[in-house]
Amino acid sequence: MLVLGTLILILSTFNLQTIKEVKEIYRIGVVLLLQVLVVLYDSIQLDFVGGGLAIYNDVLVVTSYTKMVEALIFIMGIAYLYVLQEYVYNIKTNSNNAVLKGNSGSLFISLRKPVELIVLVLLNILGVILFMQWNNFIVIFITLELQSYTLYLITTFFNKSYKSTKSGLLYFLIGSVGSIVVLLGFVLIYAETGLLNLSDFFAMYNGFNGALPATFDGNTILLAYVFILLGLFLKIGTAPFHNWLINIYANTPTVITLWISIIGKMSILTVIYTLISNSAFLYNSTYASLVASSNVAVYNIPLLLAFISTLSIVFGVLGGLGQFTIKRIIGYSGLVNSGYFLFIILSNNNSTLSTYLFNIYQYGLTHVVWFLLILVNGLYYSNAKTFSKLYHNANPRHSLNTPIEFVKDLYGFLFANPYLGFCYIVVLSSLIGIPPLTGFYAKFYVLLTGIQSSYLFLAILVLLSSAVTAYYYIFIVKNIIVTDTSSYSGIINAWRSHAKGTVSLSITPLLSIVISVIIMVILTLGVVGLDIANNGTHIVESYYINKHV
Repeated sequence: MLVLGTLILILSTFNLQTIKEVKEIYRIGVVLLLQVLVVLYDSIQLDFVGGGLAIYNDVLVVTSYTKMVEALIFIMGIAYLYVLQEYVYNIKTNSNNAVLKGNSGSLFISLRKPVELIVLVLLNILGVILFMQWNNFIVIFITLELQSYTLYLITTFFNKSYKSTKSGLLYFLIGSVGSIVVLLGFVLIYAETGLLNLSDFFAMYNGFNGALPATFDGNTILLAYVFILLGLFLKIGTAPFHNWLINIYANTPTVITLWISIIGKMSILTVIYTLISNSAFLYNSTYASLVASSNVAVYNIPLLLAFISTLSIVFGVLGGLGQFTIKRIIGYSGLVNSGYFLFIILSNNNSTLSTYLFNIYQYGLTHVVWFLLILVNGLYYSNAKTFSKLYHNANPRHSLNTPIEFVKDLYGFLFANPYLGFCYIVVLSSLIGIPPLTGFYAKFYVLLTGIQSSYLFLAILVLLSSAVTAYYYIFIVKNIIVTDTSSYSGIINAWRSHAKGTVSLSITPLLSIVISVIIMVILTLGVVGLDIANNGTHIVESYYINKHV
């Protein structure tokens, strides 16, 4: 349905004449994703036998937890397309503004450009959902490249921006290296087993409870796992492969960073979960003795996951402490959360799936609303001449492709719009883990899941990292509610006078609803939905409880 809808959308985009017609195309894209989401919801309660429902001759396997992650991706896609149409309309209608002229105003000089972006987003969603349902080594590589190449193109979409083009090229080069490493792992497995079907491969190796046959080289299989995991880690930017990806987030337009910083991470982490949760042989005593006899520590896949998780948490915590750029703080925050997700996957017990699903939902929604607030704040600067003059006189080299760049840009934001300021504080409080917000329960379940598998050191590290990351989250909150400063008193006074006078920017009702709903989810899951937070995600887990070791 998504493929057919995308093709129809492409055919309906010829001979566009006005920006109003472009906005209609965006609305069609939103309706398309909404329809697919409804169909997905209707089938999410199906009882699947064993590891899922195989389709297309075992090329793909549909599982209930991948359906739940897909539902989240569709929800995020609907919100993102609506934000894109508002963003495009704002840029187009302000193309004659003195501040926007020659920069953002020229980004969408052709009406074809916004339409190309929506097609790329829809194709990226298609690649992501197929990638998470892989059951064949050839299919996973093709869908991985479909997801990756659309992300490369989305990154370079603002091709009149030097930083955006540079970021897209860097993303392509490093992402290609990651794909090559992943492919090398698949080649090693095929060379050793002659299998392309993942279910057959799991059935073969999970069935060895005693001594391994002499014809099979366990070291080759474990080395293949190392290559596959390292390639995927490189593509999502876990430590120590994180610097390049954080630079890309910082240099691309904020409206693009919103999408590329979350969608690829969600799909690849889900694939890693599928790979580890089905590989019971990795925790088998036979393979443990094989790893011990090989004297190569990297062959110990659980140890590799623990090592990368530890590095991601430590680098994310320490790297974010000295940052003054909002998107770099978000990048390091995402690095810490990647470490949390790997810790959940490493635990591999009966609570892993519910903890993973709850965390990915709360993190995905919190991430989206954080970026929405940044974009709205940027529109305030773009639309208010007083702010534009003050801000761009202080930052003459500042690119309008990323309207809000530094934490100091948030000085006194609570005076501009108390509603948005409150939403911003709720989001940051949830990321800190203040009860009863969803971020608190997410970290609480991470700790319980890790302790259940006796990973006490990593559980303590998660606890300490949560305390340290609170510093740079509170640093942002302090700037939002600041009342006076000698350096930026002019901007704060402008916020105050702007709030008292006629506001030149009013948030559209639907965008207000999107932000409000997500904020209420973050609040109510803790306040009145404790039972949902505690037990709701176990609905899906009942299908897989016997698969974990």
